[in-house]
Amino acid sequence: MMIRALSCVAREPVLLARGFSTSGVCNENHKCKLLVVGGGAGGCSVAAKASNKLGAGKVIILEPADKHYYQPMFTLIGGGIKTLKDSYRPMKQVLPALATWIQDSAAKFEPESNAVITANGDRIEYEFLLVAVGLQLNYDKIPGLVEALSIKDGKVCSNYSPKYVDRTFQALKNFRSGNALFTFPNSPVKCPGAPQKILYIAEHYLRKTNKRKNANLYYNTSLPVLFGVKHYADALWEIVKRRNINVNLRTNLVEVKPASDEAIFENLDKPSERFTVNYEFLHVTPPMGAPDVLKACSSLVNEMGFVDVSKDTLQHQRLGNVFAIGDCSASPNSKTAASVAAQSQVVYKNLMSVMDGKTPSSVFDGYASCPLVTGYNTCVLAEFDYSLTPLETFPVDQRKERYSMYYMKKDFMPALYWHLLLNGLWNGPKLMRNLMHGRLKYARSTESICWSLKRALFSSWIGRLEKSALDNRPGTKHRQKKMGLIGLALMILDPFKIVRRYIFKPVVTLGLAVAEEYKARKEQSVNTTKTVFLKLIVVVLVGFSVVWASIFLYLYFYYSYMPSVLHVKDVHLNMRECKDGAPDCEPYPTANVALTNHQRLLMVGQAYKIVLNLEMPESEQNGKIGMFTVCGTVRDYSQEQIARSCRMSMLHYKSNLLKTMLTIVFAPLLVFGYREEKQMVTVELFSNYLDDSSHPATNIDITIKCRDIQLYSAELQVVANFTGLRYLMFNWPVLSAIIGITTNLFFILIVCILSWYHWDDTEWITDIRDRYQQIVQVGRKVAAIEQEQTSKLDVPAEKEVVPPKWLVDEE
Repeated sequence: MMIRALSCVAREPVLLARGFSTSGVCNENHKCKLLVVGGGAGGCSVAAKASNKLGAGKVIILEPADKHYYQPMFTLIGGGIKTLKDSYRPMKQVLPALATWIQDSAAKFEPESNAVITANGDRIEYEFLLVAVGLQLNYDKIPGLVEALSIKDGKVCSNYSPKYVDRTFQALKNFRSGNALFTFPNSPVKCPGAPQKILYIAEHYLRKTNKRKNANLYYNTSLPVLFGVKHYADALWEIVKRRNINVNLRTNLVEVKPASDEAIFENLDKPSERFTVNYEFLHVTPPMGAPDVLKACSSLVNEMGFVDVSKDTLQHQRLGNVFAIGDCSASPNSKTAASVAAQSQVVYKNLMSVMDGKTPSSVFDGYASCPLVTGYNTCVLAEFDYSLTPLETFPVDQRKERYSMYYMKKDFMPALYWHLLLNGLWNGPKLMRNLMHGRLKYARSTESICWSLKRALFSSWIGRLEKSALDNRPGTKHRQKKMGLIGLALMILDPFKIVRRYIFKPVVTLGLAVAEEYKARKEQSVNTTKTVFLKLIVVVLVGFSVVWASIFLYLYFYYSYMPSVLHVKDVHLNMRECKDGAPDCEPYPTANVALTNHQRLLMVGQAYKIVLNLEMPESEQNGKIGMFTVCGTVRDYSQEQIARSCRMSMLHYKSNLLKTMLTIVFAPLLVFGYREEKQMVTVELFSNYLDDSSHPATNIDITIKCRDIQLYSAELQVVANFTGLRYLMFNWPVLSAIIGITTNLFFILIVCILSWYHWDDTEWITDIRDRYQQIVQVGRKVAAIEQEQTSKLDVPAEKEVVPPKWLVDEE
């Protein structure tokens, strides 16, 4: 939801008239079919759907803010992954084109008279009302917090407001040592996982900057559990234990003392008990609640101040023309943007039903999603419903930390939000979840994007196909005969009707429709030809999109699954300095080589060969050394030893006779500097090294246990030993790409065909059946007339065309 200040102070509203998004409105009383109070995710999504249905000027959006923030990105901003500029767009760009925007805030709701009074004193009368005002951030309910947040470069921060979100990463960078505190308030909260996300990101940041050993991390939550869904809470407990994070349940922040850097907490089980903690970093999740303007209207809200709606239909319990969506509703689901996406379709369908005088029938299942970012490259995707039962989209264990979920949260979800959700085109992942888990039978999504495209592209083709089936034109019987032979063959080869039902029928339908379209083009006018050409372009574009999607999926898989085959690092050796009396210290050449480059070089689960290459002169001293030992010690971010290996090596032996002969042969090259008397000695330190996800390798210590060794240079090579699928993809990249892209294309086409072919959609099949019956009646009348004419001429009439069984069968 948008963060907004709903104030009763009178001020001038801004009534914009930009292009198609807003329309000029007089500063007087207004009337509309649907009034949407709030221009956040829920308000924009439902307003976009409703304005497309009702038309221009029927929907008014009351929203005071001039910027629309994508709030799920605030956590990433606090962790230094994104910037504040990435999180917002001008409000006038995201509001629906057919809706009217009044830039003002609601000051009073009058549901008894179907009106809302704005802060400027304007009166907006409505037939239907959608409340989408979000939650109010109550920073002032914690004494000292607002003062602490106003201190420049202070130690107190909060990700929940665009005013303060930039302070978080700055405070993290300024942190050196001490207590780092993270709080969860004793109130309703938007995105309950956000207070934990910044905790995990901060812990990862401290590890990356070598500050973790000096930091004590505390997560003080008012809840009796770490996370509300036990399925994911168990996995999160493992994470906090592994990372040595202290969790205090039923602990609530009650005061901040910025002068002494102290935070005061209370034990909610024993309210009389309070304790003080000194902090060097404090991230505060503020108390939240329903906006004051809602609480002031007792007939609209419940005792908590939230709009009193049914948790199933999201319609008001007493006021039939009032709905609510998102954080301000009394629906008991978690307050997340994913919930808004799922609610938007339910609210829209029920709104349209009520407008048509019907009873709302669409039901919200309480779906909520919380991508719990656990670091700079991992995420746990939690999905659940009203009963806190997991409702996972992907056919994998989503409790595990995954790179793919992180990049989906970081890069894919913002695009989904801006381009689909706010335009009313994204209703949550229900269809995808049903496809992933084989529940297509129950996936009813007639308003989905695929269904809209199918209706837009193929409705006229289906109509022509039906007409062609009833025409007694030459070639119809021959085509039916061919179809019968093909059907007989398929009956033998495909007894379970899988191919016929889900592949053959759509392909034949489209093929015949295209053929009829081609014939019809010759008889149509120039305008009709342009329409056909436009449809052909759309089909080609869709085809290209599918192909490019297949290529993109393969490339994404390739670069996320295939590590770099070779990493080369220069080794800069220094003589170890030993202090007097230091035990077990010998002055050997040593070096520390970093195995990170802004991110980890080694991929978990991939075997690597670690080799040290020494460029050694063929000097007399190196010849006298003979065998020498090289040791490698792999360490993690805390400099704890993970693995160690020592190997022996020496210069390749050359007799005096061989040295003399080589010197004579290569004398000119040696004199002019084109050749040197040196050897490259290779020492294999690890032949099959596997990185550990819990203790990833960050550097390796190299020690050459020989004081007098002479070297020109040294370099460390980390070579990936590919096996299985990686071996095939690396050695036969073109063949692998062809197979991968073709496989992706096949499954994408199957999904598109299945999505288009909605046999469960009773509205669609009923519509087709009604149209068919109308055509049949016309065809019978024409056949009767032709029969009368042929009987007069003593010419036998042609047989009546039998309608296809699949068009008249019940579901």
